[in-house]
Amino acid sequence: CFACSRHDDLFSVNPSPERAYPMEQRLNLALEEKLKRTLKSALDEQVTAKETEIAAVRESERTREQFLLDCLQKEVNDERTAKLKQKDVIRQALSSDWEKQKALNEQSK
Repeated sequence: CFACSRHDDLFSVNPSPERAYPMEQRLNLALEEKLKRTLKSALDEQVTAKETEIAAVRESERTREQFLLDCLQKEVNDERTAKLKQKDVIRQALSSDWEKQKALNEQSK
């Protein structure tokens, strides 16, 4: 049957490709727009997820750096306090020695 042969030539996979005719496919604009919106939505979600991930990593890094800075500041303050206490102890010892010397000098006069 000629119609069957014509249908096979147009719509089926034929072992001899030279017998196949290209068929123009009509564009379905509504479907194409829907697919574009779906793709854009998926890409926007991926971008948002990546930006959120980057922001979380930055916040974590900032928190870690702030912790390290706080630890260094505490260490510097502790060191400064220890030096001031040591200086005060030395000053007290010198004052005490000075008072003893003054007392001994007064006794020897």
